[in-house]
Amino acid sequence: MPRKLAITIGINHYRYHRYGLSALKCAENDAVAMQAYLESLGFNEVYRYSDNSPPLGEDPTFPERTNLLTILDSIENQHSLTADDCFWFFFSGHGASQHTSDYLMPTDGNPRLLEDTAISTNRIIRALKRSGAGNIVLILDMCRNEIPGKAMGNETERIAKREGIITLFSCSPGELSYELRDKNQGAFTWALLEALRGECCPMQSNAKELSRFLQNRMPQLVQQFGQQTPWLIAEPYEKGTQILLPPEIAPASSPPPTPNLDKLKAEALTATYINKDFDQAEKLWEQIILLATNPEDRKQALDQIRKIGKLRVQPPMSEPQTSMTLPTAKHPVKPEPQPPQTISVNPSIEEEILRVVYEQLPEEVLSIKNIAEQLKLNKLDVNQCFADSIRQGYFQPLGSTLDGDTFIKVLPKGRKMLISRFAPVSLESQDDLGSEKGVDYTKLRDLLKAGKWKEADQETADRMLEAMGKGSWWDVEAEDLLNFPCKDLKTLDQLWVKYSNGKWGFSVQKRIYVECGAKLDGKYPGDKIWRDFGDRVGWRKDGSWQYDQLTFDLSISPLGEFPRKFGILRYLYQLRVQVPSLAQRLVNCSTSQS
Repeated sequence: MPRKLAITIGINHYRYHRYGLSALKCAENDAVAMQAYLESLGFNEVYRYSDNSPPLGEDPTFPERTNLLTILDSIENQHSLTADDCFWFFFSGHGASQHTSDYLMPTDGNPRLLEDTAISTNRIIRALKRSGAGNIVLILDMCRNEIPGKAMGNETERIAKREGIITLFSCSPGELSYELRDKNQGAFTWALLEALRGECCPMQSNAKELSRFLQNRMPQLVQQFGQQTPWLIAEPYEKGTQILLPPEIAPASSPPPTPNLDKLKAEALTATYINKDFDQAEKLWEQIILLATNPEDRKQALDQIRKIGKLRVQPPMSEPQTSMTLPTAKHPVKPEPQPPQTISVNPSIEEEILRVVYEQLPEEVLSIKNIAEQLKLNKLDVNQCFADSIRQGYFQPLGSTLDGDTFIKVLPKGRKMLISRFAPVSLESQDDLGSEKGVDYTKLRDLLKAGKWKEADQETADRMLEAMGKGSWWDVEAEDLLNFPCKDLKTLDQLWVKYSNGKWGFSVQKRIYVECGAKLDGKYPGDKIWRDFGDRVGWRKDGSWQYDQLTFDLSISPLGEFPRKFGILRYLYQLRVQVPSLAQRLVNCSTSQS
């Protein structure tokens, strides 16, 4: 029978409050409430350390450093837990950071002597891992900017990711955690218990579902105080989709039935692309990850979940604007068509089908049913058209829905074919290398044409400096980009758009920037929108901004990833000012991609 253990810590009073550790009102109540809840779930042992907690036999539980280190040592060396066992660690109080290390503050912790008087989260995670428990949950209810210059959490995130520990912070970096004095509880702990006792029961829910509940609930609780956004760490991805508290499993008299993954995939595709019910779709794809034994099935589910993340921030697609002439003779839709032995698709119909696909770029996943309805064609003809293209490596089939619809994915080879076949003539004619400042863009054009993306990225940054008359990006201000020469910006953008087959370019980045919720006013859009933009274009991965780790591979890089080397790469403050300025200049110069 799996064992379930927990530690809850809540500290209201701090001895060295004069050094920035303000007294709290609700931290001890948070620990008491969490202890009561976990005991109600049948946890074998729940050890509480708070201002007024009773002793454990002869061992005191006052939350001093020595007492907390004693229980950690006991966990590490005396508990022989197994991979089926659970260990939850809950802390409500103050935290701090020093020399890249994160610390939890005991009641006798001194912010000026963190290494000697506080307890590092590295030490805590080490004890939890060495306990042997396979299901570990770390919950930290505390501010992440309380002590000036010592914001807490970055190192803890890194270690939690490395060790595969589900970690839930009460707030995001730089935010405060608020107390609800009328409820005599911390706002985060109140919302957490509300979720666990309700729709996010830990025996039936996973960490991602719990995080989504908290993301929606917290703004309602703290709207009178400010912003507090819970922050989840659950890596690898499967950690976020596993049940938080696996139920006790009785010996089975017969093996469980084999899950019908094909049916689940059909339901997931329907929810994703037909019903646009992204919450339901995400749950179905997560279920597929848990049940799948084939790595390809798990990979497809992960890809679809990432796609849903992009679809959530995309505005609804408007009706395509096109001047094409539809074929005068259209095949009637048959209620129950009988597939003939051979089908020969009319070339003019095939042309219109592929044109519709081109007009929906950069959309990558398309519905056969939607294409057939748009052109008033028989689905069999559309399917046959794609059957030929699939054999040629232009598209990839993804599966069918319960109502018989089929989905295809546009592959890089197909994207290139569509661009070359349907792109406006101006893109296929001789490149316009015009410049208001006499800048020579020939080398950039040649690098892009040869697919030397990294060298082209550097050349772009150098030529931009030349166009602005600057010797270094350190000298570039927002005003310089707001007045960047329009002709040069248009040349740079069109070269990138053309040779990346519409995947990269300033105008592509501008469109994604707006889809993330930014306004084109030349101002910094706020942390959330900026992080979302970084995630969408691939500049930010696993919470870290990067450049050297970018792939420079047109087939796998995300939309809008390049150009990237303009700006000061290692100083995000400057870069996050320069991107909004350049996006605003694109609007002023009327060079946005249509």
